[in-house]
Amino acid sequence: MHGINKCAVLLALAWLTLCALAPGASAQMAIEQARLLLLPHVQAPDTTLQAEVVVETSLEGHPEYLFYGDAWGSYRINAVTGEKLVQHLGQSPLEPGHQPATTLSAAQLRQSAINYVAAHFPGYTPDLFTVLSGEIEPAYDCNVYDVDFVCTAPSGARLPLECRVTVEEDTGLVKTYEERCIPVTISTVPAVSQAQAIAIGQAWIAQNIDPDPSLGEVMTPAEYYPVVLKVEVDPLLNQALVYTIPYQAVVLTIDAQTGAVLSADGWLGGGDRSRARGGKRAKPAETLWKVRLPGGLEMPHGAVAVPGRVFLWHRQAQALGVAVRRDRERVVLTSKGKVVRLPLVRTSPGRRIAAWLRNGLLYLPVAAVRRLTDRVAVDLRERTVTLMHPYARLVSAAPARR
Repeated sequence: MHGINKCAVLLALAWLTLCALAPGASAQMAIEQARLLLLPHVQAPDTTLQAEVVVETSLEGHPEYLFYGDAWGSYRINAVTGEKLVQHLGQSPLEPGHQPATTLSAAQLRQSAINYVAAHFPGYTPDLFTVLSGEIEPAYDCNVYDVDFVCTAPSGARLPLECRVTVEEDTGLVKTYEERCIPVTISTVPAVSQAQAIAIGQAWIAQNIDPDPSLGEVMTPAEYYPVVLKVEVDPLLNQALVYTIPYQAVVLTIDAQTGAVLSADGWLGGGDRSRARGGKRAKPAETLWKVRLPGGLEMPHGAVAVPGRVFLWHRQAQALGVAVRRDRERVVLTSKGKVVRLPLVRTSPGRRIAAWLRNGLLYLPVAAVRRLTDRVAVDLRERTVTLMHPYARLVSAAPARR
């Protein structure tokens, strides 16, 4: 099964297994549903999952359920996306004098990981993944062998369907299992080529960070600093096909359909050093701010700040309950009976309170969104917009173990 047929079957299977778990950005699975999904991962010395569950917050800002096995293995699942992290106690280190007669080969360890994924990944087929074997690495109690499973579309875009497995070198038993299985709902064929995306990023760096052309060079060697095309899924479950490009000055995320620069992740002070070196300069045309959920990592789609205003991607406002409707040359925002009407502009609006069609993507002034909802917090010093999305912050049914 190759090309589009493989992807079509893959997405159908993903929908069957996951769509019930995350039908919308505000949905989350029940604890008992989570328990049923994790029970197939229980292995010796665990025999079952304990009754109590700890509710935590994931790196994305989602509720996350943590179960323990009766022998204290840990079983974790994201209540919104269904992503799993299973950590088995394992059997190593072996007692002195009880080491295996022969050391397991890398091929045997790799096959052990493949067998586990085949038995546990939803909709697994033998040609679903590209299997990447790592090196044997020392862990705190035994040596482990890392095996990564990645899935790519015919376009070369990396999909959010992947696993990582570590296997004990001594026994071949699975030590940890990480699973991500998110159905893809967008096109994986880019409208912007990699070369075009690189040029777009270079122009953005020259305009907004430093005109020094060396800072717009792509990092090398490519095996350590790859340009990656992938389907990015943010904590609100918005999907976008993007390039991540590591330049000398900054890592940029660029929309592969529109060419819009979405976010910037600076190296350790690289951009700041360049501005300091250049002395007094005009303010950049725009800067990219972080957007995140409370306690979560920054989203791949940042806010855009121009002198005088900060603008939020319209889908992030929609996730907060703000309805967005475009009516010819204006945009109408509504929420709980309140209405805000904005003119639509296609160039940088400056201090004007207007909706902004930036590279084909619609942005809304944060000031206008805050007229309709109190779920947006702005930190000027940190250049961060925090979205108070109504994911439940559940009270733990039992205290976390230490």
